[in-house]
Formats: sequence, C-alpha cells, structure tokens
Amino acid sequence: MNFDMRSGLLVSTAVLALAALTGQAAADTSVELETVTVTASKTSERQIDVAIPVTTVDTSTLLATNSVHLEDYALKIPGISVASQGNGRASAIIRGISSGLSNNPTVGITIDDVPIGSSTSSGIGDSILPDIDPGVLSSVEILRGPQGSLYGASSMGGLIRYVTSTPDLSRTYGELGVSTAASAHGNEGYGVRGVINTPLVDGVLAIQASSFYRLDPGYVDNIRDNHKDANQARTTGGRLAALWQITSKVSYELSAIVESRKSGYSSRIDVSFDRKPLNGSYYESDRIPGTNGGHMELGIYTGTLKADLDFADFTAITAYSRSAFNGPQDASASFDKYLPYFYDTTTEVPYLDSKIDNYAQTGKFSQEARLASKSGSAVDWMLGLFMTRETSLTEQDIYATKAATGVRYDDYSLYTVHDPASYNEYAAFGSATYHFTPALDLQVGARIAAQKQHYVDYVGGLMGSGDTNSGEQSANVFTWSITPRYHISDNMMVYGRIATGYRPGGVNTAPGLSAQNKTFASDRTVNYEVGFKGIVIDGLLMIDASLFDIEWNKIQLQSADANNFSYVQNGGAARSMGLELATVLTPGEGWTVSANFSLVDATLQKDVVVSSLYGLTGQRLPYSSKTAGSLSIDKSFNVTSDVTADFGGSFNYQGSRYAAFPTKATYARFFMPAYGTVDLTAGLAYKDMKLSFYIKNVLDQIGFTYGQSRNVATLSGSYDAAIIAPRTIGLSLTQTF
Repeated sequence: MNFDMRSGLLVSTAVLALAALTGQAAADTSVELETVTVTASKTSERQIDVAIPVTTVDTSTLLATNSVHLEDYALKIPGISVASQGNGRASAIIRGISSGLSNNPTVGITIDDVPIGSSTSSGIGDSILPDIDPGVLSSVEILRGPQGSLYGASSMGGLIRYVTSTPDLSRTYGELGVSTAASAHGNEGYGVRGVINTPLVDGVLAIQASSFYRLDPGYVDNIRDNHKDANQARTTGGRLAALWQITSKVSYELSAIVESRKSGYSSRIDVSFDRKPLNGSYYESDRIPGTNGGHMELGIYTGTLKADLDFADFTAITAYSRSAFNGPQDASASFDKYLPYFYDTTTEVPYLDSKIDNYAQTGKFSQEARLASKSGSAVDWMLGLFMTRETSLTEQDIYATKAATGVRYDDYSLYTVHDPASYNEYAAFGSATYHFTPALDLQVGARIAAQKQHYVDYVGGLMGSGDTNSGEQSANVFTWSITPRYHISDNMMVYGRIATGYRPGGVNTAPGLSAQNKTFASDRTVNYEVGFKGIVIDGLLMIDASLFDIEWNKIQLQSADANNFSYVQNGGAARSMGLELATVLTPGEGWTVSANFSLVDATLQKDVVVSSLYGLTGQRLPYSSKTAGSLSIDKSFNVTSDVTADFGGSFNYQGSRYAAFPTKATYARFFMPAYGTVDLTAGLAYKDMKLSFYIKNVLDQIGFTYGQSRNVATLSGSYDAAIIAPRTIGLSLTQTF
C-alpha cells in the first residue's frame, strides 16, 4: 500500500465533505432507527456516537451458526485477525500490531470490564483467548486502536470486550438449545446449552444461570498411533449471576463464569517450507501420541456495585480470575539431538523422542472504582482508580519418551524450568469532555500507572545448571488520548483521535543470557486517526470508516538462543497505516447486505538489530495481512403469521501473512497465502422455536492460521502449521420460554 499521511488526510477530507453533504440532505428527514448501545468508553452510548472504531457482534447469530471461537467470526470484523495454534492457544492481532507469538499481549481482553489473563508473557498472556460461550453473552465489542488511557496495559493494538447479560428483575424466561455438526475429513460433534432467569423477589432480587456442553468435530489424524480425528475438542462451562437492587439507586451483582476446554490434539500438521503436506494429506500429522493438544481452564468471579449519586454514577468492580493451560508438545525436532549424550545410541536412541510438558497459569485479583458525571452539562467527566495483583507460573519439563506410544521412558528430565512471577499495578485514570456546542466536543483522557514485576527462574534436569535466578523491574507509565468529535446530524458524526498504548517490560529467565538481555523495556504505540460514522441514507445505508497511522517504537521481539531457549529483546520500529470500512445496506424489506474491508500496511521502519533476530525495513509484521474483509447477504421474511424464515450467505477473505521474523539472514519466513471461504445459513422459526442450518467453508478451502519450524533455533526441517476447519455442516434447535 503506497500512501502517506498527506494522502490519507486528502482522502479523509473527501470523506468528511461527502458526509457533510449527505448529512445536510438527511437532516430534514425523521426516521425511527434501531440503534446499538455499547459501553466501550465505560459509559453507555449509541455505537454511532462513540469516537472509537468499535464493532459489536450479535451473539444470537453466533449461536445459530455455532461460531464459538473468535477465529470463527474475526473476518467479519474489520482490522482483526487471529493466529490460532489449533490447540486452544490463539493470539488476536488488531491493525497488524504484532511482534510474533508467546510475547507480552498487544490486545487486551476484558469480561464485564474485568481484565483477563496475564498482562505479560508469564502465564502465556498473549496466547489465551477465552472461548466464552455466546449463550452467556449479550454482546462482544471489538475496539480497534490503542486503548491505554482507559484500559491500561496490553491494549496497544486494541481491546476485546465480552459483555454478559444482566439478570432481569421482572420476568422469568429461559432457553434450551441443542446442536449437531459434521466435518468433512473428520467426525461429528454436538452441543447442548441452556439458560434460565427468574426473580426471587420481584423487582429486588433475581438470578440467572446458564450451562453448556460442546463436542467440536475433529478432522486431523495422528498417523503415529492411527488416532483418527484426534483434534476433537470438548468444552464445558457455565455462568451463575445474581442481581440485588438494594434501593432504587443502588444495585449489586455477583457473577461466576467457569469454562474448561480439552483437546487431545491440535489442527497443526507437518508441511514443507512451501506448505506441501509431508504425510500425504493436509489432515494427517505424525507426532508423539498424547502431544500437541491442550487443556485450558478459566474462572472469573466478579462483584459489581453501582450507585446513582444524583450528581454522578459510581461503579466499583472487584474480581478474581484464574486461567491455566496444560499443553504437552512434541519437541523431537529441537531436542532429539541431545539424546545420544544420555542414552545408548544403538539400543535406546532409535526408539526415543523428546517431549515437553508445558504448563502455565495466572491468578489475577483486580479492583476498579470509577465516578462518571451525569450527561447534559457543558463538561462530562470520569475519574477512576485501578489496581491488579497477578501471580503467574510457567513450568516446562523436557524428557525422553517412547516414540511409538508417548509413554515416559524414565524418571530423568533433560531440562526443567520452574518460573513463578508476579505483576502488580496501581493506576489512576480519567477523562473530560467539553461540549463547545451540542454538535462539537473535545475529549481528553489520561492514565498514570505504577508497575512492579518480580521473576524467579529455576532450571534443572540433566542439561540444567540447577541455578536459581531472580529479577525485578519497576516502571511508571503515562498514557493519554485526545478526541475531537463533530455531529453532522443526530445520526452522523466525524471524529479525530490521537491515543497511546503500551506493553509492560519484563525480565528474561532463559539461562546463560548476557547482562544486557536479562531485562527488556516496555514498548509503546501512538495512534493518529480520523473517522466517520453514521446513517448516510435514512433507512438504507450506514457507514463506519476510519483512516489510521500507528507509530510503534522499541518493539518487544522474541528470540531464541542456540539451545532453543526463548527470550525477549527490544529493537526496531514499526508503522501500521490503513483504512477500515464497514457498511450495512438495507435495500428492501427483510434484506441486509453487510460488508467490511481493511487495508493495512504494518511494516518495520527500522532494521531489527538485536541478536538472534533478523528483520529488514519494509518487511511485514508477523501475522499481519494487507487486506481482509467479508461480504454478507441475508434475507428474512414471513411465511405465515406464526412462521418466519431467513437465509443468507457470506464470503470471507483473509489476505496473505508471514510468520515470525527469522533468527538469521539466511533463513526465510514461513508464508501463509491468502484464502477465502464461503458460508451459508438458513433458518425457520415457529413462535418461540427456531431451527437453524449452516454450512461453513462450503468449498472446503485450505487456509493456514499459524506456522513455525519445528526446530525453533535453526528454522530448518519440517514446519508446524495450523489449518482452518474444513467444510462443516451443522444444525441447531432452540426453544425459548
């Protein structure tokens, strides 16, 4: 993409001029609008009034198509992609801001404003995306661009907000659902879910309970032990919430969410550098039995107090969350070379392979209290305090295992790692919005945070030193935002935005590092943006468009030493420039045409000069694509007075991407070509019952979502690559009452 800020401003000027003309034409017409309310700015606003690029996902649509993972619907949202490793570990990338996987996260995740997962790479904070079942959600909000002034650390690319439903104090209702699905090249799956809401004391106390069980189809075979459809995944969970309306102006809500996802294998396969399958099929892999799966557990426990103080609204959120991931891994490509040093080369080594038991967990306590003024005055303001205390643990055990069965060979470990860590943060944040006129306002936001981290690293085993190392790092971080906004009409606005975001620095725990590599500093993004939102033709066309330029300095980059041990360094600079466009067209009764498109140029602006990494100016950032988008056409209509029907289809396009930067100039980066998928849906509803049918990936396309050499030090030999799900046909039936 060849444009700079000057050409971007010319385009933005044209967009604003068009918006002003259409706004003037529309100002004389009054229409009744179906508006979407979001809480992206921690206050309730119509989505078309929020001066942040935000997309709201309808969870009822997710349920109908069994789109339960973020990667199932990410392509329908401009500016976001997912690098899925196929075993429950996945990383979200927004606007191309990515330095690779297994780093400090660049995208924040909250559930009801509670930050989830580790703020650092301890506890694999960037690789755990919660698969919150849509049945417990009211919406999913995707905020694009840095959100540091409001949400703090690790939202330098954007933020994903899961919003759950609130218990209803006035009525009893519920829903039951069953589903089934079958995968090409694989087996079948099914799911059951249910939710019930009931007041215990009308208008005062209510509870809401939901539960689900889901068996996702598998489609990758492990030929080592002839395990068919080995990546079949089982997910269970639920939510229990209670709302107490203490007085007419004070309420308190308690909520608990638990989920467990277990996959015996992954969707990763063995391919050559040019992505040819090494085992005869894209749906076959050859790994140590019992490896490359994953077991993820998540628990979130929240208490939320809300009070109307007449002059302002007070909110206090107390929460504890725990996330854990256990994922044994076939490490034979990287560590089998060490086996001859400890085992007989004739009678033992030919029958052995190397295996890693990976375990990571994070426990996180957080407290937030904020006060927001009532709207309607010349100045709207919000003030808040936040604190979090995190404890994380990362463990690895590398040992010899029987190659044919995966059974541990003996009690010796080649190498062990035991790394407990802590992260504490105390922050104050606030914003003020001055309304010059009813149409024009300016918002300024700021956040100051004090952070402290502590790490301990113990290495053992036959190859380990037995040493214990520790380190600490402290930092104070200031983030800010400036947002002017102008309403052309009640339903159209233009805005500008300058905002910052950051990731915390940290301590490297890999053995044998030089003094300069023992720690790494925080990195920062600055976002410059102009945007337009609105109904440009009443009852017909809505547009959400933005142009952005993100400057990224002191990038945190993951490297590996000669012994395959990973560590993080700062180096280089990057820039992400682009255009995001989302439109909704309603050309006739019951017809909806939705389209989104993103054009992103996320590249290095300086050569990466850190040791063990090689990146040149102009190279694309890992897992960022220049183009992506989708087009959906849906139709709903009445069959009879009691029966309605709908059908639709969508085309989803993911542009080409590159994996992580190589470790030497002679190594090439793994390339993932562009791919497109077609999805079809149909539904029939009779009163309170609905039958939904879907086909995903109708043309059974192959698409790569992750890739890395199995030998992370030499980047040679076979490659570990994850693929999208093949054609899947599903059916669901729901009954509300």
